Amino acid sequence: MSTKEHLKKLIELQGIDEQIFQLRATEQKEIPERLKSYDDRLMEARKRLTNAEEKLKTFQLEKKDKEINLQAKEGNVKKFQLQLFQVKTNKEYAALEKEIEGLKADNSLLEEEIIRLLDALDSWTAAVASEKKKFEEESKIIQAEREKAKQELEQTKQRLKELETAREIMARQIDPLILPRYERMLKLRNGVAMVPVRDGSCQGCFMNLPPQVIHLVHSAEEWVFCEQCARILYIEDGKSE
Repeated sequence: MSTKEHLKKLIELQGIDEQIFQLRATEQKEIPERLKSYDDRLMEARKRLTNAEEKLKTFQLEKKDKEINLQAKEGNVKKFQLQLFQVKTNKEYAALEKEIEGLKADNSLLEEEIIRLLDALDSWTAAVASEKKKFEEESKIIQAEREKAKQELEQTKQRLKELETAREIMARQIDPLILPRYERMLKLRNGVAMVPVRDGSCQGCFMNLPPQVIHLVHSAEEWVFCEQCARILYIEDGKSE
């Protein structure tokens, strides 16, 4: 088989290898990153819900504490009011009245704070309900997207098996002297070991090529490599340089 015929076979092999590299990137990077982004989205939605629930709980506990405090102070007011009927001097009476007034003032402030907390509780109860709904909706969307990604992954793996089988068959038809160099370059250049010459330049590194190099590539009588990127050069069918 002539170099020109081997070159055509190698171009076919390159086409298979480009697909393999793309599918491996999809299998090993693109889909895993997509799946991770779904986890991140769900985690963020769960975090927002948790934050809202914790905020609601904080206001609930604060309201309960103030209600307990208010109840205790109201109990003291009643106790002191009963004591008013037992005191014997005006001084003791005035002192108790002052104490009662102070407690009532404190109670008035506590009641205002409890009303404020009730408004906050209404607001955060609504926020929790809203975030819970969003979380449930996001969970459904992400579950559907995850299933779609898993199906795509299975299809990608199946297609890779088919291409790897085709590659194995095609590789047997390639000049054994050039195949190892081609495969080394394939790994070094991210799946592109050979490139066409267009407008007098290598389409891998875009370096301008000397006329004699272009002539050798066009003749296809020997393997020609780019001096800059070391890729194998060829002229596309139906084109000339």
